[in-house]
Amino acid sequence: MVSSRTSTQSSSSFSMSSGFGDFGTWGLALPIAQRGLFFRDSYFQRARQHYEASVQNVLACHGLQQAAFADSLQSYRQLRCDHHREDSQACTAIEDESNYKMVLDVREFQGGDLKVNVVGDHELLVEGNSEKKEGGVAQMRTFRQRFLLPRGVDIQESSSALSSDGILTIITPKV
Repeated sequence: MVSSRTSTQSSSSFSMSSGFGDFGTWGLALPIAQRGLFFRDSYFQRARQHYEASVQNVLACHGLQQAAFADSLQSYRQLRCDHHREDSQACTAIEDESNYKMVLDVREFQGGDLKVNVVGDHELLVEGNSEKKEGGVAQMRTFRQRFLLPRGVDIQESSSALSSDGILTIITPKV
């Protein structure tokens, strides 16, 4: 059985929420492994279809739909550049028989500071901080995404990987 979530509303399995605020973190920092392209690296294979659905959902919410996924991803990333808001973030959470997987696009934060932290026994916190300077003007971007996991997970064994094209995948095993 596989279930997928692409919004920030609560679920009986686990929930996601995001918010902006202080960039400070607490808890155990997870190392972020660097991987190949999301759609070519076999490590990400089981998360791809769920992430594609998340991108399609974001585009549909903004009245944009594409037939080919390559066009959808390009349209999605343009939308993110134009409208950096919570409702334009493609994020999906997947539960299978042995893991919980969270997948989100963090391409805007690859050149900046990206952190994944374990907070307590059932929470993961992803934070990004990026500064871009153009024409003497500095633009600061920050985000915070929380994943609340149910009991029965080994959160201390969570792992995270960032694809070379900016898609972060976090895997937390069930006990």
